[in-house]
Amino acid sequence: MSKQHFLTLICRDLSELSTFARVDKAGYRLIKSLTPGPYTFILQATHGVPRRLQEPKRKTIGLRIPDSAISNALVRTLATPMLSTTVEDAYTGAVLSDPHDIDEDFGTRIDMLLDGGEGGVVPTTVIDLSSGDPVLVRSGLGTVDHLLNPDRS
Repeated sequence: MSKQHFLTLICRDLSELSTFARVDKAGYRLIKSLTPGPYTFILQATHGVPRRLQEPKRKTIGLRIPDSAISNALVRTLATPMLSTTVEDAYTGAVLSDPHDIDEDFGTRIDMLLDGGEGGVVPTTVIDLSSGDPVLVRSGLGTVDHLLNPDRS
């Protein structure tokens, strides 16, 4: 896993944020304006997040509230967030989005694969809010106009 690659908790809605992360009012407003959607937010983890899920040195966790019918149905049914990460080919580093390819590469090492069809290969936009001011970590599917041009919102 690269330094820019975080484990992410997929949450049902904004009400779960404070259970897993510390976020100030400005960060909360930004998250609220961009979710649900293709954004991952890096935040300071609370004590409710197991250490093995946190970025070891900074004690942060990625949180998402996606606009995905399958993900949302799963977290609502489970009544708890679920862990998410991008699946990459071990040799090329290419993002795997076809369930058949994922099963071929990881089938014997995973408990279950839910085939929701082929996903996209463009990752989420990652915004680090762990130090207060938003920092764009990775530009992806989500627009960053709110972040780069705050006077235009």
